Amino acid sequence: QNLEFTVVPSVSVALEKFAAGELDLLEQLPPGQAELVRRRFGARLHIWPGLSVRYIGFNLSREPFKSNRSLRLAFNYAVNKRAITEVLGEGVDAVSCGPLPPGLPGYDNKAAGYPFSLERARSMLAEAGYPEGRGLPEITLLYNNDPQDRRVCEFIQACLSEIGVTVRLKTLEWAAFLAAVRAGEPEMFRGSWVGDFPDAHNFLYTLFHSSNWGDAGNYTRYASQPVDSLLDLALRSTGQEQRAAIYREAGKLIVDDAPWIFTYHPGQVALTGSRWSGLKYPAAGIWA
Repeated sequence: QNLEFTVVPSVSVALEKFAAGELDLLEQLPPGQAELVRRRFGARLHIWPGLSVRYIGFNLSREPFKSNRSLRLAFNYAVNKRAITEVLGEGVDAVSCGPLPPGLPGYDNKAAGYPFSLERARSMLAEAGYPEGRGLPEITLLYNNDPQDRRVCEFIQACLSEIGVTVRLKTLEWAAFLAAVRAGEPEMFRGSWVGDFPDAHNFLYTLFHSSNWGDAGNYTRYASQPVDSLLDLALRSTGQEQRAAIYREAGKLIVDDAPWIFTYHPGQVALTGSRWSGLKYPAAGIWA
């Protein structure tokens, strides 16, 4: 048997090639067509949690977010994450209630995160010292030049405008975007992480330990001695249940500090040809 990998520049064209029987596997769907694909191919479309997270990071090395947790909470409550996953993500993605993807040991399935509530958002904004947004300067949200990221950032911009916050969107090509984020330049930025391996350490230690500021992954410049201590303890622990409990506790502290707007976890998809059978998919992550 031979395997042939076909490079098709357009996902829409690839979908039509699949429909014509020219491709046996498609692992990406054209934007806006998930429901159409569901109706067209039924059980041949497989969706499961990915080993990744998307978020909006706050720059905690300078104001207005550095010392104003109430402001960070207001932004979290103002964003309708379910609309992001169900409308923009077409039901493929999962709402983020914390930094860990669903299914990963240490993931807290009881966590509520920050559910959408304009009332609570306005209350926290007033507590932050900016009632109805008055006195808060325009906030710049930096994102990389990608159509899906643009749609999400435009939606977040609209959500925050509902509580009186003015957000200016700025986009850069990937290399320039990453350099700016690593250097701590933007006030807010579109962040993402795809796990190198299925362990909470790869998410929590990489993205939140104070030793990883900047290039190493902690782009928000988050620093918490209690979180550092828990993550260091997990490194010395060998029992899986013990490590998972430690990571759950660290996750709770991180969510409480709100260094991100926790948005969503992208789902993985596989559209398989009718002659395929007996396929096994991972509980989480990228099967390829």
